[in-house]
Amino acid sequence: MTLPLIKDIYKQTSGHAGLVCLFGHFIQNKLLEKIGKDNVLTFSSWFNFSINSLQKDILDMPPSEK
Repeated sequence: MTLPLIKDIYKQTSGHAGLVCLFGHFIQNKLLEKIGKDNVLTFSSWFNFSINSLQKDILDMPPSEK
């Protein structure tokens, strides 16, 4: 992961641990195939996902109970 990607996740989640974990879940399940041979997820791949799919994926998550 690149530093701009990490900063964007922090900005979007305000550092909330649960949301950071949720974003990690999306990266693992939706973006793993976008990771190149250098083993780095680029900000460009993340940005495209966050603009095109992130909101829908969040809304599709089942509600959780504490």
